[in-house]
Amino acid sequence: MRTYNSLDDVNPEIARTGLHSWIQVVLGDVADPIGYLSFRSGKTNAYSQVHVELLEGIARQISPVLKNAQMFEVERGLGDQLDAQNRELQEANTAKSRFLSTVSHELKTPLTIVSGFIDLLADDADQFTAEHVEALNIMRKNSTRLGILINDVLDISRMDAGKLRIEPTVFQVNVQVSELEKSFVPLLDSKNQTLETSISEEEVWIEPDRNRVAQLVTNLISNAHKYSNENSTIRLNVAVEDQNLSVVIEDEGIGISEDDQKQLFTAFFRAENRVTRKAGGTGLGLVIARSIAELLGGDLWLNSIENQGTTVASKIPGISSEPTVDPVDDAEQTMLAQRSRLYPDTDWEDIGKSA
Repeated sequence: MRTYNSLDDVNPEIARTGLHSWIQVVLGDVADPIGYLSFRSGKTNAYSQVHVELLEGIARQISPVLKNAQMFEVERGLGDQLDAQNRELQEANTAKSRFLSTVSHELKTPLTIVSGFIDLLADDADQFTAEHVEALNIMRKNSTRLGILINDVLDISRMDAGKLRIEPTVFQVNVQVSELEKSFVPLLDSKNQTLETSISEEEVWIEPDRNRVAQLVTNLISNAHKYSNENSTIRLNVAVEDQNLSVVIEDEGIGISEDDQKQLFTAFFRAENRVTRKAGGTGLGLVIARSIAELLGGDLWLNSIENQGTTVASKIPGISSEPTVDPVDDAEQTMLAQRSRLYPDTDWEDIGKSA
């Protein structure tokens, strides 16, 4: 606070302007003032201690209000800045998704043609030498891997855009698990691994998307295979819990460090170590698996200990009973499914209604 009841001696220049008395107090902190509140007068000795105390009282009352207003302005400025940054990030994410989708579609068409010619050549494999047959098998294996990669990238771009298609179908889980077991035999044999499956002998029926559930389980078993040593065991446990399908996959692999687990469900993230570099992959398998679980109304989580193994568990709702099949409706759905596989972006039901 400053008090000058006579400016004639303190500052003659100000006194010549007609100002002879002046009292002033700080608004806010003395070290970082918001401003000042002052009384000024053309009379000499115009103010007493009463005036000083009055001014200080007013300052105490309005300082918090002014400080809050100042903080509000700062927060609003930061909010505007964050909004601008969020818009830029959203635009960048949209551009990334569009790029991934476009590139994936452009890659898929020539890959389909190449795969078709490989299959045609394989039909006449009896006319080739052993070396040629081996070359064909290598081409087929790599085209399949590329196809999986492209489909994964397409799925990620669809998930980002909220356009991943879910087609609920009632199916028997036991049959699907049996089919998956058979499909993994060649892959697991390549590392002399064993898949131990546990599932109820009673028929289990469920009504999510059959293909997406298969994709979820396939991604998890594939990861367990890739990141487990030779001669190891992978365990698949499928059970019904509170009208949910519980799927648990355990491996004896390299495990995942606590730091890496924090980023594990980030698209394209891969832990940096010798095993992961050798195993290959895109870092999309777990991300897609969890996204599918959530789209189906369920969840997926993971527990892992480095150098001991990983357990991934998922719960999917929709336990059902065996459906009653209408032959006419079944034939129509089969036709729609065939068309959808050929033209995945076409809504055949809408076309039928508008025809």
